[in-house]
Parts: sequence; structure tokens; C-alpha cells
Amino acid sequence: MEHWVEVNLHGPLRHQDKILLGTLRPHVARLRKAGDLMTFHFFREPEIRFRVRLRTKRAKAREVGVLGAMARELVSRGLLRTWNFGNHGLEGEAYAGEEEDRYGKNGWKVAQQYFERGSEVALDLLALRARGSLESPLWAEGVGNPWEGGRKNPWRERVEDPLAFHWSRYVHLFSNQLGFDIDGEVELCRRQARNYGKVSRMGMKW
Repeated sequence: MEHWVEVNLHGPLRHQDKILLGTLRPHVARLRKAGDLMTFHFFREPEIRFRVRLRTKRAKAREVGVLGAMARELVSRGLLRTWNFGNHGLEGEAYAGEEEDRYGKNGWKVAQQYFERGSEVALDLLALRARGSLESPLWAEGVGNPWEGGRKNPWRERVEDPLAFHWSRYVHLFSNQLGFDIDGEVELCRRQARNYGKVSRMGMKW
């Protein structure tokens, strides 16, 4: 049995990075130091959906109290409007992982890893940006490799947002690691764009 806690933090989007970096990231570090943390991740739905998996039932019960106190403090500071524990955002339900939901037993073990690693990479990039230390990508300066938009390439691409640059590299390099060539990656991206275009037209934006 997995011991999860999901908390959903509803508030202005402009405060999310501050909450992630100033409150949730240090909290994860404390859980790791105490030896209670199995894994964690977050998504934006658009509210922050923060989940932690604890080692024991006792640690889970303790975490419910800690996260509740943290959420109330964020409300008192005006960073949140409201919050709730839940399962995929649904209040009154308890998140128990997604082994039987969509990933399967073995796939879920791996999915937890890329949920966590993706969360950590995102936090690292957001922290650099918040400090003004995230460099502009080479493309924006026009000095990338020729096939990436170097000076001699007539279709030179300009990527002004460092986060967009790292998103592009992350998607491409992970596709490469999985064994998809360029044509395979293009088809996967097209399929993803078609499917999420349909979802967006239905009103879902996150």
C-alpha cells in the first residue's frame, strides 16, 4: 500500500512560483532529511496539485497536519484563496497513486520517477529565473549550431524565453533517449498537438 497525500492550492497564478520555491521546495528538503519521503511531484491544474508519498501510515498522518498548517498560513498571507486535500483535485477523496488508473503496476513505478525528476528540473529552472541567473538560449543570440538557427541558416529561429528553450531540449532529448528518431518525434508531437487541441476546445486549459 502506498501512503500518499495530495493537497490542492488554489490562488492567483502570479503567486505560484513563490509558493513552489519558497514553501513547498524547502518542505520537500525537510521530508528528505527526516527520512520520511518516498517521492513527490507537483502539477498545475491550474491550481498547484502537490503530492507526497510517505514511508509509513504514521508519517502520512503527520504530513496531513503539516500540509494543512502550511496551506492555512499561505491563505493568511494572501497567496491562496482556498485549498483542499483530494484525489485528482476532488475534495473528500484520497489519492492512492495511479497503478490501476492508467500506468499499470510496473509502469507506475517508473512514472513516479519521471514525475519527481520533472518537478525537480522545473523547480531548478524556476529558481534560476527568479534569481535572474537563467541565461538566454544561444538561439536568441543567433549563435547556435547551423541546424539550430546559427548565423548562416536563413530560417534562424529565435527563442527569447529560456524556459521555452529548455522545454524544447527536454522533449527532444527524452524522445531521443527512448529511441524515437526525428520523424518519430515529429509524429508524436503532431499527435499530441491534435489531441490537446481537442481538449482545449472542450474548455480544458491545463
